[in-house]
Amino acid sequence: TIPYQEAPRIILDLDARCLRRDTKVDGKCMAWRCWGSGPALVLLHGGSGAWTHWARNIEHLSSTYALFVPDLPGFGESDLPNAAPDPLSFVQFV
Repeated sequence: TIPYQEAPRIILDLDARCLRRDTKVDGKCMAWRCWGSGPALVLLHGGSGAWTHWARNIEHLSSTYALFVPDLPGFGESDLPNAAPDPLSFVQFV
C-alpha cells in the first residue's frame, strides 16, 4: 500500500475535510468518515479496499447527501473482527 503521506492529493484533501468516527464492538474498531448534509447515504466498498474507493464520488454526492463511508471490518483503518466476517456480523458495527 501507499504510505499515507504519499497518498494522492484528492485522498488527503477529502480526509482533511471529513468528520472521522469510530464504532466499537467487542473491543474492535470500525472506522467511518462522514461528509455533507441532507438525506443519509452509506457507501460501502467492495470485498476489499477502503473508503478511498469512493474518492471520486464523495465531492459530488456530499453536496446533496450526508455521506457515511466506512472501512469495513478488516480493511483500511478498521480492525479485524474476532471471528471470520460475514455480512450479518458487520451490522453490529453500525
